Amino acid sequence: MTTQKQDLTFFHDNSIIPQLNERLLGVVTHTQGTSPSWLINSLVENALYGTCHLNHDQPSRRSNVVADTVLISFLHNEKFFEKDLRKAGVETGEGFHFIDLFSDLFSKISSPASLEKTVEGIVTQIKSFKRNHKVLIIEGIEVLLAATPINATQLLDQIAVLCRASTSLFIITAADPELYTLKVANEKLPEFKMNEFLNRLAHMSKLNIALRPLDTGRAKDVTGTLTISRGAIPFKSLQVTEKEYLFLVSRDQTTKLFFR
Repeated sequence: MTTQKQDLTFFHDNSIIPQLNERLLGVVTHTQGTSPSWLINSLVENALYGTCHLNHDQPSRRSNVVADTVLISFLHNEKFFEKDLRKAGVETGEGFHFIDLFSDLFSKISSPASLEKTVEGIVTQIKSFKRNHKVLIIEGIEVLLAATPINATQLLDQIAVLCRASTSLFIITAADPELYTLKVANEKLPEFKMNEFLNRLAHMSKLNIALRPLDTGRAKDVTGTLTISRGAIPFKSLQVTEKEYLFLVSRDQTTKLFFR
């Protein structure tokens, strides 16, 4: 591909995660073939330091940690992220906190009550952090809808609690059509719960980010598209820059972005 590479930005001031006091809920959806791991790593780096290695920001540009950053995963343990975070220059120490909700998941969260208890513990941990800015990035929370009696309302209520406890909250969730296409209107079916969850989450968001494969399938020099759009609730402090990128994840997991 000969198109000029572009920087990753979400807002009019060319920021990714703005260091402002207004709360931000961002929703990142992805489908099969568009793993969000590279974007999660970039969000962690930007939350911690205000930099992004995708934009060729040098470590020398970093000052102190700017936000306590919590990565919560329902799909992976910390080891899964360690290599790529190190590659991005992220020190998994000062300011970075990983909460493993993948290992022994269903012995920890199997009901609405246990979900509420888990969230209470996370909020207590967040409140103990010393920095004013607190960024939460949550991967794979939708698995609770398929594997437990928890419904969309109960899950969204706890997401709202986490949103109030943080400055910025990013929900990373799968949005494959098979997960939410309704064949039967049965509120106990995972498809019904997922459909309700995605629709209501979109109406809570201030920023929407969608990772999708190409309509024609994966090309040799393009993995998929990344689309940035405003959420249903305006972000009053800054204007979201709506745009679409093409992205390429190479074999060595290096990611490049291009304007479409």
